[in-house]
Amino acid sequence: MIGTRETARGLGRCGVPAALPLAFSLCLAFPGSVTGQGRWYVAMDLGPSLVPEAALAAQDNDWSTKCDLISNPGRVETDNACSVQPPPAMWENEVAGGTGVSAALAFGYGWRALRFEGEYLHRTATYGEGTPVRIGDVVTLAKANQELEAVDSRIDGLIGHHFFANAYVDLSPGSNYAPYLGLGAGLAAVSLDYFNRWKRNDDPDLIATFDDPAMKARIAGTTSIAAGRKSDVVFGYQALAGVDRRLGEAVTLGIKLRWTMLAEFGDEDEYIQLRSHESSVGRGETIVYRLAAADLSAFGAAFSLRYEL
Repeated sequence: MIGTRETARGLGRCGVPAALPLAFSLCLAFPGSVTGQGRWYVAMDLGPSLVPEAALAAQDNDWSTKCDLISNPGRVETDNACSVQPPPAMWENEVAGGTGVSAALAFGYGWRALRFEGEYLHRTATYGEGTPVRIGDVVTLAKANQELEAVDSRIDGLIGHHFFANAYVDLSPGSNYAPYLGLGAGLAAVSLDYFNRWKRNDDPDLIATFDDPAMKARIAGTTSIAAGRKSDVVFGYQALAGVDRRLGEAVTLGIKLRWTMLAEFGDEDEYIQLRSHESSVGRGETIVYRLAAADLSAFGAAFSLRYEL
């Protein structure tokens, strides 16, 4: 299962890059002596972020329990109900928003009131609890109130490596306090922890999906579990705003606000266990599920340091 302590350890391993605090110190220690117009620069950001509620949707190519030749080896092959694979099982829910940390390193060029840069953004996020799962197919829905005792679905421990091209407009270039607006677009390599569990009732007598007592006893208490690190590369864009305070001819320190948005995340994998056996139904194919996660966006505020070369 995905827990808060595991997430905290993941953030420790893959959180803020260790080089960023050192780079901040070096930029403050060695200010330059240029005017800031028509100059190359390096910039660094570091700060907390908030992530909104995320929507999860998943589906798989599983067969119904009675058509599982591993769980139900006595089923007659001529049973017409199991001659054609059913439509995909589908389910969805939401997970509560949470918090994270973001750190960025950029290299760019400023000319008059415009700045252009390439940026690497490292972002982490921890999500809250999941809402009850909504089942979207008739076959699985029929099991919800008797055969299925518990259904869980959630994500956590997001890590994102973002590569953006940004453009800024300085609203008051050359002044000691310089507000600005910016837009960026690029790609993000995102990974997150996913957990999904389908737990069947421990009491065979409460399972009404079957009439055969032996079949009820075989599936009672079995679980289907999908868990692990899922990854995808998605398109992203961001809106930026902030204000800089000039500390010297080459150094500015400021506050930056960042709203980062990502396209829908998707990945697929086989179950760790399916009805307490391998991810198969004995028909020569692997049963896989596909996860889609929408609105993996974040809103952050950061201290921003820029050093003009």
